Amino acid sequence: MISEYTKSGVSKILNVINDASLRYKGIIPDNCWHEPYMSEQELINEFNDGVCMFGYHHNNKLIGVIGIQEVKDVILIRHAYTLTSYQGKGMGSTLLEYLLKKNQNSRLLVGTWRNAK
Repeated sequence: MISEYTKSGVSKILNVINDASLRYKGIIPDNCWHEPYMSEQELINEFNDGVCMFGYHHNNKLIGVIGIQEVKDVILIRHAYTLTSYQGKGMGSTLLEYLLKKNQNSRLLVGTWRNAK
């Protein structure tokens, strides 16, 4: 099941983001890496900047998150993370497909690290 999250779900969202980001430790440039990868205040700032977060639940547990943010005439896909123990099982794809259907009349833009492999 996929549902929208608000600021009240910050701790659950952070659990997913900070767990999933460990997969990229050593890949993300050292000057951009810190622990936790995202702080509570950073996520609250994202909500304040208009990011809407959606979560994927499996057996009543939040296992994946993805966000969107409207900027001018496009919608940015932001903060797509899945718990490491669920990665590679299609949950991230399901979240992305959900956003594509929900925003099918909008232009969506996905970005990543320049040197991402």
